[in-house]
Amino acid sequence: MKHTVKIFKAPVVLLILIVSILFGFVADIILTGIDRIIYPEDYYELVTKYANENSIPEELVFAIIKVESNFQSDVKSHAGAIGLMQMLPSTYEWLASRRGEISHPAMLYDPEVNIKYGTYYLQYLYLKFGTWEKTLIAYNWGEGHFMEFLEENGYTEGDYDSIPVSETRAYVQKVLHHWEKYNELYE
Repeated sequence: MKHTVKIFKAPVVLLILIVSILFGFVADIILTGIDRIIYPEDYYELVTKYANENSIPEELVFAIIKVESNFQSDVKSHAGAIGLMQMLPSTYEWLASRRGEISHPAMLYDPEVNIKYGTYYLQYLYLKFGTWEKTLIAYNWGEGHFMEFLEENGYTEGDYDSIPVSETRAYVQKVLHHWEKYNELYE
């Protein structure tokens, strides 16, 4: 006598489908959680306040902070840039004088001062150069250096290879990548 086992295909397929969907959902939650650890929103209130005050996309400010200092407010670069947004004391003092405010380089270690002036400077550069990409080039390379370069060579958006400073090329690409990630994660 021959025995046959009947398998109910529809319920098994349905169970596999449900498990797959749940696993995918759980995996997505886990990966999003990991991404949010990698791309934090530290200093959220300050970023929101000063980004909005200066008409800067919040996600761009987070991306700049991520690249510049990885959210460490007590850092100082080899070039002397300070704090979250890595501002040079000379730039900060010039911006503070434009606003009629008192400045001292040590104040750049204060996250609020750093974000306030970093976003103010981004607004200034954006109004001068007209695109975020050019703004980022000037922010990293220096307004004067970029102005000279533009006068002599011009610049086409996305032509990173034409930027003669490798650090600035890499910087712009990193910030734009992180900006995209912040937009994906926090929309």
